[in-house]
Amino acid sequence: MTTIEVDSVLWRFINRTDFKAMNGLHATDQGGSAKHIVLTSDTDTITDFFEVSASSPVGDPVITKWIDLVPVEDAPSSEGPIKITCKTDRRGGEWRIPDQDNDRYELWRPVYGFPDQGDMRYRDDAYYEDHPPIIYFVKDTEGQFHARAVYDTSPETLERFPERLRNRWSQSRDNENRDNFGVEKFDGDLSFDA
Repeated sequence: MTTIEVDSVLWRFINRTDFKAMNGLHATDQGGSAKHIVLTSDTDTITDFFEVSASSPVGDPVITKWIDLVPVEDAPSSEGPIKITCKTDRRGGEWRIPDQDNDRYELWRPVYGFPDQGDMRYRDDAYYEDHPPIIYFVKDTEGQFHARAVYDTSPETLERFPERLRNRWSQSRDNENRDNFGVEKFDGDLSFDA
């Protein structure tokens, strides 16, 4: 097992809309549907955390970046990369992780513990009583990225995380669809085993 010295953590609480998108539940008879996870419209936060530029080819309304990941032992394909995009013509520049229905990151699949649509009451606000998941990226002090998930946000599960993350994540869960994205800086004052 390797110990990771944490520089910062970027996280996204998976709200009901995200969960439905990740499972292709917004599909229409015409084939269109949202399948992405919206991160934020805060370009500075994304570009600072992932150390990427906010430029795109001239005339292209979509910025595409690939984030290489440190693989997890015993998890084939966990090295990614994960694709992030910015639709520059939406909400002032909406950053997202595209197509998590068909091209989901490995550790965010049910085989690793991520909730399946049968595990969650996604049709109404009871979803939030089921302790929905959180996805997060860790940037280590060497500038490498790690992608993980909290598969359920029950108080018992969140007790395993540092107080600052636990408090933010509990608040996000309790607010149901608000305050669902953030970056916490640790500057090497946090480590965990991966």
